[in-house]
Amino acid sequence: MQAPGTPYSLEVNPNLPERLARLEELAGNLRYSWDRPTRELFERLHPSLWNAVGHNPKAFLRRVDERRLVHAADDPVFRSSFERALLAYDAYLDTSARSEETQRFLGDDLIA
Repeated sequence: MQAPGTPYSLEVNPNLPERLARLEELAGNLRYSWDRPTRELFERLHPSLWNAVGHNPKAFLRRVDERRLVHAADDPVFRSSFERALLAYDAYLDTSARSEETQRFLGDDLIA
């Protein structure tokens, strides 16, 4: 049995509003770690929780209150920041895909 006052974390697994559905995608790509605007999206939703989860967006999305997500989905300023982050993310993915196509190794390329 745990001693009284033992802290536990609670994961709520909130439903993401449709307008913010791609937050899960942003959270699952390591790009968030070097992209400040993406990190700021999570921090703006709940600064103290963002710090409590060690800036881990996947853990953050499992614990954030769904009401905050609903409020953010209705906030035009947040949505504008979210859309800009998605445009940059999509451009990054497009550039990565094109780089892979043009930089394939040839049979006589030395790798190591």
